[in-house]
Amino acid sequence: MRVAVYTLFLLWSNMIFGQSLNAVSHSNTCGIYATLVNPASAAGGIDKLNVNLAGFGVTAHNNVLRSDLRFSMMELASFKAPRRDQSEFRSPYVTSPRRRIWRPNLFVNLDAVQFAARFSISKKWSVFSFIRERTFGNLSNLDYNAISFLSQNDEPYPDKDLTLKLDGSFLSYKEIGFGSAFEIYDKREHYWKIGGTCKKLNGRAIYALNMPQFKSSILENGFRIQSKVNIIETSLKFLTQDPKEVILRPDIGRGNAFDIGIVYEHRPRSKKSTFRKNNPRLKSSQFNARDLLKYDYRVSLSVLDIGGLSFNSSAVTQTTYTLDVEQTVEDYLESEYTSIFELLEDSINKQQERQHFRVSLPSTLNLMYDQSLEKGYFISLQYVQGLSRKNQMSNYIPSHALVQPRKETKRCTFGLPILLMPATRTYILGANLKAGPFFIGTNNISTILFRKFYNPSFYAGIQFSLRYKQGPTIENYRSFRTKRKTVYPWSPM
Repeated sequence: MRVAVYTLFLLWSNMIFGQSLNAVSHSNTCGIYATLVNPASAAGGIDKLNVNLAGFGVTAHNNVLRSDLRFSMMELASFKAPRRDQSEFRSPYVTSPRRRIWRPNLFVNLDAVQFAARFSISKKWSVFSFIRERTFGNLSNLDYNAISFLSQNDEPYPDKDLTLKLDGSFLSYKEIGFGSAFEIYDKREHYWKIGGTCKKLNGRAIYALNMPQFKSSILENGFRIQSKVNIIETSLKFLTQDPKEVILRPDIGRGNAFDIGIVYEHRPRSKKSTFRKNNPRLKSSQFNARDLLKYDYRVSLSVLDIGGLSFNSSAVTQTTYTLDVEQTVEDYLESEYTSIFELLEDSINKQQERQHFRVSLPSTLNLMYDQSLEKGYFISLQYVQGLSRKNQMSNYIPSHALVQPRKETKRCTFGLPILLMPATRTYILGANLKAGPFFIGTNNISTILFRKFYNPSFYAGIQFSLRYKQGPTIENYRSFRTKRKTVYPWSPM
């Protein structure tokens, strides 16, 4: 019984993949990824065209389990395990921390950006579109004593009765978004822009688990097990449908959502126009320096994922399992059951029905501040506030903050993100690098270097950008070139 419950728990923990690409979106060279955090970022950028081919991220956020690997990821990549002729992993893959965790939490967020493009129609107006796969999941209301008992065979359970509660949810869907951003104010040193995104949602899968009660008691002459489990799941036949039907005729579910954002930039006159004396009213397009960054600090505010998904009754099944069995040792030995699992299976009361199900997306409020330092150095601060309620079967994103100093050049960008998540007591340091069209990074350096870590993380992608060409200077602009005349020796000049 202990092994079976722990196996079920590991199946949930192994599904904890994904991390939104927030750390990449801080850079001025990230292209389409900035619009995923704030749609208004599409206008007034330094790129005329940006095309994303692929981008993904995987990670885990939890304060319950840590890895227990024989080799680190760096050692596996260097083929240290095959050279030593040893197995790469040992059981268990994860262990619980030694100190007690009062509020165990596990969080899932998978983000895979497929083809996406952003195009600047004019200086004040930009449009963009993207196709995106997203997955959210949460596990909460866990009991640390039960987790420690199930994950470690030599861990004694402190109580006489084994009790376990669990609330979990898993949501996967495809997102097709169309958005636009435009400038609304540009005078003196103040610059404002606003943007929005309309998204069509096609459901992929949904799974929700609510276990309000599970109690296993050892009696003087037997045992008693009480349990109640509510499960909402997607039929397996819809998971193998044609990809074209998922986009055009989604049978699982449909929905709509939208994002809205606003950005303010303080643009000093020294950066706003390099040649303001020659272009006092900014009417000339030759001295606007569109290929250069013009702000010394920037503040942005956005609200994301406002909407929901409606799943069809033919695709979603809701099942309720109830169990209340008390058995003595004598009765169990005299029965025809060969194992205790057969006894529990016959004692379960099952109620199943198909029904229409509506789920809200995990909406968030994003506030970001970006400060431009000297010689291409920047430091940014992002705070994400979850707006969804933490119900039994709801999806939500826990509030967290991200601080990232970075260095930007025309061909390369390097950042060191620091993630702070109070819900899981996560304080981790990462690193990311963008060189040309490629970017790669992690939100947790210990993922690569160490064998025991809490939150593994990795993300990478490829995108191409067409930057605005460099504007003319006063030395090479045709209107200011000195007209040289050929002087002959016999000339009186």
